[in-house]
Amino acid sequence: MPTGQSMVDLPHARIAGGPKTLVILEGLTLENKAPTGRALRLLRWAHKRYTGDYTVYQVGRRPGLPAGQTTRDMAEDYASWIGARFDGPVDVIGFSTGGEVAQYLAADHGELVRRLVLSDTGCRLGEDAKALLRAARDKAAQGRAAEAQADIANHMDFGRFGQPLVRLLGRRLMKEPDDASDYIATIQADLGHDATDALSRIAAPTLVIAGSRDFFYPDPIVRETAERIPQATLRLYDGVGHAVSKTHKRRFEDDVLGFVRRCRSRAAVERTDPKRWPWSTFGPHANGVERFATVSSGFQR
Repeated sequence: MPTGQSMVDLPHARIAGGPKTLVILEGLTLENKAPTGRALRLLRWAHKRYTGDYTVYQVGRRPGLPAGQTTRDMAEDYASWIGARFDGPVDVIGFSTGGEVAQYLAADHGELVRRLVLSDTGCRLGEDAKALLRAARDKAAQGRAAEAQADIANHMDFGRFGQPLVRLLGRRLMKEPDDASDYIATIQADLGHDATDALSRIAAPTLVIAGSRDFFYPDPIVRETAERIPQATLRLYDGVGHAVSKTHKRRFEDDVLGFVRRCRSRAAVERTDPKRWPWSTFGPHANGVERFATVSSGFQR
C-alpha cells in the first residue's frame, strides 16, 4: 500500500484493488500527514470491500495550510491532484470535513467527478457544532489540540458500547501534534463553510448519507443539502449520530455500492435507449432527490 506526496503535496495512501478509481477525502485530523503503521493497516481493513472494483486513494489536505484557507481553496488542491494523476473522472467519497471540500470539488470541477458520496456532512455546520469547534480551535491554539479533538469525538457516534470507551479513553489515544496550525486552519475552514449556492452546480449523481441525529450537520441541513443537488439521493439512518460509516459499516458500504451499481445500470440503459430509463425506478422524488424511507439501525470527524 504505497503512500506519499503528490505534485501538490497532498498526503495520501493508495490501496491496490480493481481497475476503477475511488478517491476518499478524509475528515478532520490532528495533522495533515499520510497514515503510517497501525493507522495504515486499519485503512486497508476499512476499505476492503471497495477494492473488488476500485483502487482506493485516501487523500488528506496539504500540510502547511495558509491562514484563511477555505474549503473551496482546499477543493482546488484536490482538483489539481486528481487532474494530474488520472486520465478521466473518478468516484469520490467525502467524509465530514472532506465532504465539505468534495461539494466544491464536484461543483467547480465536475469534469473530475463521475459519482459523489457525501457522508456525515452538509452544506454548512449546525450552530451548536460551530460553538464546539470554536472552543476546539481555541484549545488547539493553547497547545491542547489532542484534548480538543477528544471533545469533538465525544459528540460523534461510536455506538452503544464504543461511545463510553471514547469518553473514557479518547484523550489518551490521541497524540498531541508537533504543530497544530493545520488543525486550526482546517477548523477555521469548517466554521466558514457554506456551499449552499454551489450545490446546484453539482452535475454528478450524488448519494447524501448521514445519521438523523448528527450533532455536526443536523437533519434539516442534511435534507437541504440533498434537495439542492440536482441528482441527489438522500439516505438517512434513523436515530444515528455522526460517523455512520464506522458504527454501521456494513450497511453504509451496501448503500454506497448499491448506489454505484444503480448509477452504472442507468448509464448503460441511457447509452442504448435513453427513453427506457424511468426516474421513478429510484422511488418518489422531488427535484431529483430520492426519498428513501428512513432506516432504523441498531477519531476522525
